[in-house]
Amino acid sequence: MTTVTDVTIVGAGPFGLSLAAHLRAHDMNFRIIGNPMQSWRTLMPKGMLLKSAGFASTLYDPGRTFTLRRFCEEQGVPYHDFDLPIPLETFTSYGEAFQKRFAPDLEDENLVALKPCPEGFELSMESGRSFKTRKVVLAVGIDYFRNIPESLASLPK
Repeated sequence: MTTVTDVTIVGAGPFGLSLAAHLRAHDMNFRIIGNPMQSWRTLMPKGMLLKSAGFASTLYDPGRTFTLRRFCEEQGVPYHDFDLPIPLETFTSYGEAFQKRFAPDLEDENLVALKPCPEGFELSMESGRSFKTRKVVLAVGIDYFRNIPESLASLPK
């Protein structure tokens, strides 16, 4: 008998990781796939400072136990809620630490196909593996929307 996952999160950036933390806290049957903080690590300019203030750059776990402030304190990194820009490297390290705490079962794989099936959806991975899930949350960030499929091109911006 094939086990069907209740929820699959596609994307392991700030939103996907935060959602995973909440699903885990509610003992939900879920999977999260993607490369942790990939866009932040690979697409942003080295040395960049975040535009958002420290308090607004925290990933969201249900108990608010692992804030950016707490991460910086643990790492001995300067932090302030408003008056100190957050370096990209600090934010990506924080995201990776958040992933290890709240999404330790993350599957570092790429999704190549998603199609409807009687159970919900079938996801096919780059490795050749596939599995079924009832619901899918796409938390892929903005990088994956560079090309708009022809069927969606006529929609208003």
